[in-house]
Amino acid sequence: MEYRSLMLTGGVLLLPVLVFVTSLLFWPGVLLKAYNWYWRRRLGLVVRYTYSGSYRFCYFSRGTPGGATPSLLLLHGFSANKDMWLPVINFLPKEQHVVCVDMPGHDGTSRTGAEDYSIQGQVSRIHQFVQSVGLRDRPFHLVGTSMGGNVAGVYAARYPSDLSSLTLVCPAGLVYPTESKFITRLRELEQSANQEESIPLIPTTPQELEDMLKLCLPHPPPPPSTGPAGSPGQPAPQQRFLQGSFHGDRWREVSSFAAGSPSSDHSTSAGHLGEAGPGARRLWSGGHPDGAASLPGGGGG
Repeated sequence: MEYRSLMLTGGVLLLPVLVFVTSLLFWPGVLLKAYNWYWRRRLGLVVRYTYSGSYRFCYFSRGTPGGATPSLLLLHGFSANKDMWLPVINFLPKEQHVVCVDMPGHDGTSRTGAEDYSIQGQVSRIHQFVQSVGLRDRPFHLVGTSMGGNVAGVYAARYPSDLSSLTLVCPAGLVYPTESKFITRLRELEQSANQEESIPLIPTTPQELEDMLKLCLPHPPPPPSTGPAGSPGQPAPQQRFLQGSFHGDRWREVSSFAAGSPSSDHSTSAGHLGEAGPGARRLWSGGHPDGAASLPGGGGG
């Protein structure tokens, strides 16, 4: 009897471990969503939806506008979502009114057509979002990173009266003294007639993920463990996760217009970023292999 009780207790304790390990190997996306849900709940963030006509925006927020400091709107980068800001929000004062929105075509925000995925198209949609949630009632602080930094910079040039200040963290759309391998690769893809060619920002295999990290980061981390191999005729769990995250034509279309058009949106946006004015802060990670970026019209770091 005592032995059976011991086995039952051991089984009950072992079950959560087995569920966690199995989920980590075969459904890592589920664990990631659960982790982000926990973080949002812990930080007091509430997921909401707002509409501009039939177009839906998904966002979360905390606090109320009209406090001692301006509201804070955060724009994420390509293929990310609003949850990427959770570690940042963890260090913000709890009374700070903060809003994080899914960019057009990402996560819970509507997926429409190519006209909404260009930098100019995203700026127009974010302006609709700002109007929809009432952020224009008082100048707010706008923060953007990567693709979101490009959008934020152009937004500041188009709607300067909306903003009290602007922060760009490693923004896209800048002009460098020497083109990086990343921009060179994007130009090659833009000129290529092969629509089925692999896009570096859309990895679907562990090898493509490793190549993406080498292309995007000056000091890429070691590649993740390949884990167990898939069964005959089936991809490994990591590859299934990548294929599930970046499946279909949507990411290819978003990438083509938002991240893969340096000859049009990137150069135009760089000019707009130069018009952002003295209230803008530009932040870059250290060790860029191609030197410091410049903004047409000046501007410091």
